[in-house]
Amino acid sequence: MLTPRDEKSLVARSLAGDGRAYAALIEAFSRPVFSLLLRLTANAADSEDLAQEVFVRAYSGLHTYDPSYPFLNWILTIAHNEGVDWLKARSRAPLSLDDEDNPVEVNAPGSDAAQLAEAAWTNEAIWRATAKLQPPQREALLLRHKDGLDYQAIAEVMGLPLGTVKTLIHRGRLALRKELAGFETFQ
Repeated sequence: MLTPRDEKSLVARSLAGDGRAYAALIEAFSRPVFSLLLRLTANAADSEDLAQEVFVRAYSGLHTYDPSYPFLNWILTIAHNEGVDWLKARSRAPLSLDDEDNPVEVNAPGSDAAQLAEAAWTNEAIWRATAKLQPPQREALLLRHKDGLDYQAIAEVMGLPLGTVKTLIHRGRLALRKELAGFETFQ
């Protein structure tokens, strides 16, 4: 990840017309943008298309970026808005958290197949429970626990008050506990 100083420098150079500087920003932030969009769309191809739109939109609005804030928060806010607009336009179910891109390899060299199978079983139960959450709860929890954002950053990305984000995460955790209360590990 880039330092805040590197971010400011790349933004300034991008604003001055340096295409390589903007390419460096895209390279540095494409993974978190794509990850957020994939969780919203549940489709890799749509997420790739939307990510391109996010970076085009970010480039055209780069002059509005405030360098006193992390660039990640700013770009994820754009990605969040783009993804929500996409969902509204298509009237789809907001998320599917099946992680088909990362299957567990049971016959991985040097691994215990039983431990891997149990981990896959547990992971599947957690993803299915998370998929049952209300979309704002799910997004807030994933931004917190998968992306590691703090509450203030999540509030900025989602465009919500800090108290609302805390409530969403708290209620999401309670719902997950309730959903997973009867879960038994793979035997």
